[in-house]
Amino acid sequence: MSRINSIVRISIVIIILSSISHTLVSGQTNAKWITNIEIKEAETGKIIGVDDLLLTGRLYEVHVEITMPLSAEIEVVAETQLEWDEVGSLWNVIEGAGAIKFTDPQQNIISFTPKAKDAKLVLFIRGRAPRDITMKRVDDLILHYTTNINLIFLNVKDGSPLESIEKMVVDSWILDFNNKVEEKKVFLDEIKDEANEKWFSLTSSLVGYSESMANNGFTDMASQILDLIPSSRDSVPLKPVQQDFLMANISYLGIGVLGILAVIGMVQWSRNRSKNSIFEDVLKDQVKRLEVLRVRGERIDRRFASDLEELKDTVKKVLEGE
Repeated sequence: MSRINSIVRISIVIIILSSISHTLVSGQTNAKWITNIEIKEAETGKIIGVDDLLLTGRLYEVHVEITMPLSAEIEVVAETQLEWDEVGSLWNVIEGAGAIKFTDPQQNIISFTPKAKDAKLVLFIRGRAPRDITMKRVDDLILHYTTNINLIFLNVKDGSPLESIEKMVVDSWILDFNNKVEEKKVFLDEIKDEANEKWFSLTSSLVGYSESMANNGFTDMASQILDLIPSSRDSVPLKPVQQDFLMANISYLGIGVLGILAVIGMVQWSRNRSKNSIFEDVLKDQVKRLEVLRVRGERIDRRFASDLEELKDTVKKVLEGE
């Protein structure tokens, strides 16, 4: 009987200690663990700012300072989505190595125990942004999406999340589109006081339409649509210009329709300026690409595929002189 009572008492003590530990940890889930972080490109030393994007496949170095907000016999797991580059170690402990319970230089996790409140643990992570994380394959179609990754994520082992630091990652296709769309916006801003107002409004809407396509993953197509917008003042209709029926009777019904009208307006203008051959060659190629994307897009978003079909048919009518 006394043995049973002893077992019961021991069990109660274990439960109480476990509850105290859980309460301490639960109370610290909103506490600040990561007190300093610095990110830079490994090859250039360039500091990555708060709003800067990471590029897939590029090597980065991350200095992380963790200050323990409590002392408890718990195991905290630190994870990163950066990938080991097969040289050296993914993780290096600069300060506070005594707290580390497990580390494998090639794995994306380490674990530690906060043995003393306010003690510091300084980690150095050297790894590459995942190469394919921004790409989604649908059959033979590859879509490109800006994606968040965890540079470091802290959580109690088999328990609550504590804190994380995220960064947005892009690939070279997304980066090229972002640069191109920014260049077009800068150019349009420069000529907005000189350009015909209707043409400027339509062209600006075409920029928005391309951004919508890029947000849906069709980065290549979005970039090609931007190529319809001139980059030289010599190719811009200035004030005043002769307005035709189409340019004078535009219904502003939404970004999809505006994008279609922008294509029509630009072709109409290019014909008036006797420079239609270049635009028509581009648009003929766009018709082919739009049809391919429409068929593939039906597997992903039928409404978006319908917009592509409408745009394709409208461009075909313009090219055929209807």
